[in-house]
Amino acid sequence: MERTNKPTVVYRLLHVHDLARYNIAAKAIGIYSSRKNAQDEATRYMKLGGFRDYPYSCFYVIEYEIDACYWQEGFIARMTPQNISCDIPLWASEEQIRKGERPRQFLKRILAKHGKDENPKSGFFSEESGALVRYARIILEAKE
Repeated sequence: MERTNKPTVVYRLLHVHDLARYNIAAKAIGIYSSRKNAQDEATRYMKLGGFRDYPYSCFYVIEYEIDACYWQEGFIARMTPQNISCDIPLWASEEQIRKGERPRQFLKRILAKHGKDENPKSGFFSEESGALVRYARIILEAKE
């Protein structure tokens, strides 16, 4: 795949909310050329039926680099104690949450251990990291 020196990015607008515990509904609203355009569209959507019943914080703008690949090493579906299937990156499949470790601590520790860099420009975790944090949250709740 041919790449230019300067990465090109797009901004994906999502509306995400819990239908019930761990049953998350995510609607892809659109893909935009700028963060501002995506945020303006979220503001417009706040006036529409259904969307107006949820806070603005349910809208997420995620920055994606064009021609970048995600989940490059595969994934594994792991069951939690609540019988919830969570897809996690294959490279993290043997990792366990340590006693007293919070989800972000778990993420930071295993990223460092596996030499992965997590520096999202959007302020929102990458696909893999987001899946790991969700998995850790569900596991921790079962332990509490």
